[in-house]
Amino acid sequence: FYDGVHKKKDLERALELWREACERQHGPACTSLARAHLVDKHEVALALEKFEKACTLGDGRGCAARCQLLVGGEGIPRDEKKAYATCEKACVDGQQEACTEQARLLWVAESIKPNLKKGRSLFDTACEGGDAMACAELGAALELGRFGVKKDAEAAKSNFLRATRRLDKVCGERLDLYACARWATLVARGKIPNKDPVRTRTLLERACTLEQSAGCYALGLLWARAPEPAKALEPLTRGCDAEQGDACFELGKLLDATDAAKAKVALEKGCARLSAEACLELSKRLKAEKAPAKDVKAAKAKGCRYGLPEACR
Repeated sequence: FYDGVHKKKDLERALELWREACERQHGPACTSLARAHLVDKHEVALALEKFEKACTLGDGRGCAARCQLLVGGEGIPRDEKKAYATCEKACVDGQQEACTEQARLLWVAESIKPNLKKGRSLFDTACEGGDAMACAELGAALELGRFGVKKDAEAAKSNFLRATRRLDKVCGERLDLYACARWATLVARGKIPNKDPVRTRTLLERACTLEQSAGCYALGLLWARAPEPAKALEPLTRGCDAEQGDACFELGKLLDATDAAKAKVALEKGCARLSAEACLELSKRLKAEKAPAKDVKAAKAKGCRYGLPEACR
């Protein structure tokens, strides 16, 4: 009912079924219910409550989502420490998605002492344990030599392939839009060959329509590289508005030639949402504007903190 795949789309009926299952202590249903409240109803507090219940019931995606929501702070107070505690507990209980979020926090969170070695170990464990996004994160670190990880193109390619195969399998078997969006995102970013452009674009369009910010980012990226910048503007704007840092970075690049002021705002937003590239580009722009040296240094330091070697020089 939610996606309208086998039945006519009916959000209220989908919510009713998920609510009933969640009340019967079905963790994945609580997660689905929470996502629907978050995306379609914009009821952040209620979504957080349902994610917490899902996490308590042992659903790893619910734990990871609660963690992400607490980190993002969109509509609720940002709380990296509480997010870390949530993911650490779930990770110990064997929830690999939560291990991935815990590892990411150890690499990029500002209010938690960084631990690159432990973060790498958790990513390795989560990837081996079957979490595709852990493999993708490792692939990105290996590709660019980020977060103290030695640069290794072959290992990066291997991890990207593991991630995309797992996501593609889940996408195809369960029609899981979350997995579909992230599979298509890796394809759009050029991490694996785009053997079926029509399928990739269709999945991303669907994901973006249903407010999957990663899907909007990747769809915009796909159009930007086509290159069809006019078609890229709308999905990148939607992705950036949904706090997707990489979407803000790409939007800033796209707007640069036509509206420098809006481009800067997009870069500021991207930097605030953990995009290392946005932080570095913002530092360059601030320097060109002769902004205070401390502001230039702060933006560049964030880029370094978020794992971009170029920003550390």
